[in-house]
Amino acid sequence: MDRTRQETAPTDRRFAAQVVVSAIFALVLGVLAGAGRWYFDDVAHAYFQNRQGDVFLSYLQYFVNQSTLVIVGIFLAAEILFQLLKLLPRLNDRAIFLVRLFVVSALLCAATLYVFHAQYWFPLALSRRVLIYVATFIGSAVVALAYMKFRQSLRSRDFGRTTAVPAIFATIVLAAINIPAVIAKHETSDQPHHVIVILIDALRADHLGSYGYSRPTSPALDAFAKESMRFTQAISQSSYTKPVIASLFTSLYPSQHNVFRNTRHDAAGNFISDVLDDSFKTMAEYLRDAGFNTAGFLEQAQLRSYMGFAQGFYYYKPDMGAAAEINRGFFHWLRLNKHRKLFAYLHYLDVHAPYTPPSRYRDMFGSFDHSTNFPEQVKDWQKFKGDVTDGNITLTQTDAEQLMALYDAEIRALDDDMAALFAKLKEEGIYDNSLIVITADHGDEFLEHGSVDHAHTLYDELLRVPLMIRFPKGENRGIVDMQVQTIDVLPTILEFCEIDQDPHVMGHSLLTYKSGANGHQQFPVFSERADLIAMRTEKYKFIYNTELKTGELYDLQNDPTESKNLADEEVKTATQMQNEILRWAEITRSAMTDQGGVKVDEKSVKELRSLGYIR
Repeated sequence: MDRTRQETAPTDRRFAAQVVVSAIFALVLGVLAGAGRWYFDDVAHAYFQNRQGDVFLSYLQYFVNQSTLVIVGIFLAAEILFQLLKLLPRLNDRAIFLVRLFVVSALLCAATLYVFHAQYWFPLALSRRVLIYVATFIGSAVVALAYMKFRQSLRSRDFGRTTAVPAIFATIVLAAINIPAVIAKHETSDQPHHVIVILIDALRADHLGSYGYSRPTSPALDAFAKESMRFTQAISQSSYTKPVIASLFTSLYPSQHNVFRNTRHDAAGNFISDVLDDSFKTMAEYLRDAGFNTAGFLEQAQLRSYMGFAQGFYYYKPDMGAAAEINRGFFHWLRLNKHRKLFAYLHYLDVHAPYTPPSRYRDMFGSFDHSTNFPEQVKDWQKFKGDVTDGNITLTQTDAEQLMALYDAEIRALDDDMAALFAKLKEEGIYDNSLIVITADHGDEFLEHGSVDHAHTLYDELLRVPLMIRFPKGENRGIVDMQVQTIDVLPTILEFCEIDQDPHVMGHSLLTYKSGANGHQQFPVFSERADLIAMRTEKYKFIYNTELKTGELYDLQNDPTESKNLADEEVKTATQMQNEILRWAEITRSAMTDQGGVKVDEKSVKELRSLGYIR
């Protein structure tokens, strides 16, 4: 009996020593792996360079703690498996070594891939994933082999001397990054408010259920609208993306910020884009300067960083793909930053032409006359739109209805992504503590005025957009029928956050309507593109062509579809509104300069062609 105890005691001590060695090895490896992840994350986001030290340290804490916890768990589980392997018969030492090596490699690989899958940059393409899988397993095997050799060569008398230094190192690092965070968290009792602006590119207001549409295109957005202050007459400052977003960000009219010309050619044949000059203070810059962590997640070739739209964002990624990918990137960022003040700008392109909804949504709102082959034709939107513009294709009202069915299917598909977004915000405790704005840059036409798509006119099918503002805890909900505009969003956010705005801001805060009153002072709304200026009041709308010197007048109350031009019948009203437009243009366009623009990169040119912006 005593002899058995004597034989068992060294074995037990050796097992205990091996467990401790595994834990310390894993601890050090976890700290190093977490620090590595943190380093590459900071390289991508430049938090330290942007003097955002709290984010910099918080990310270090998050990555090191997560990596350490996962890797320590893996190595302790491996030690238990090693002991179980000894019970298997007919396995020699070499076989046991190889099995152990495979087990540790597989566990490390699985943990690493789990972390990778949570990253917004992890590719969806299977071919690229396979390369990552193979590389990850090889790297895991190398780490596992080093650990096995180290473990095998360790003698019991070397145990204390060998493990003391790395154990002390890992303990000091973990304490250094966690103690300040715990203290800071304890001192911060108030949950910060957040600001989230969601822009759905090309979404017409009148194609949402909350705005009276008959088709069930938007159940999630409609539910959101019931908890929001919803504006029924929100008007955009232009009919295509680039000038509208510049106006949204600066609360200036397109001719004031100088971003209002389409992508065009220079003398050398290069495509040239307008640039939002850094002299204009943007929404992200206001909020960044007020201590918000700012990030933009979007898919839009018109809004590249070098075009000036990344101003004020600590992180800005304009080419993220479909809504699911934008959500994935945002969710990753949100998990790391939800304990501080956040500003996120999410820009979804899924509703934009070409109208190619996912297959399970495609026939949701109507079957197609397959002789027109619309579902295939519209995939090459550049050619399709060009053929319509050049008269090679003459669309009928039935054609327009089929295009509209595809468009509505895209809205319905995106609405499911919005449902996932809202669910995540609630899960993370963000939803009821945020000011959330949902709007669009413009709509799309379906033969209402003889064409399709957008950017070519200033009629309401292109300018009237949804605008819903959800206040924390769903307060101040209601419906506002007064006319408002895109440039009102920035002043609203600034007043809500108690941030002083620059005197040149042209919009007006919509917090005036928090009491539910509709008696706010009315201002005419102006929209423009290079050759057109529209002035809109509660009753009338006048569209002036600056090149032809002609105008169109519409009575919006009696003719909301703008089908009858009254310029020759109501001459006094037309003349009065034209004179007001000319006075407005004299002021706003007086400072216009030809900045020359910036050359558009090849990737963006390709994407702009696919969207029909250039030919």
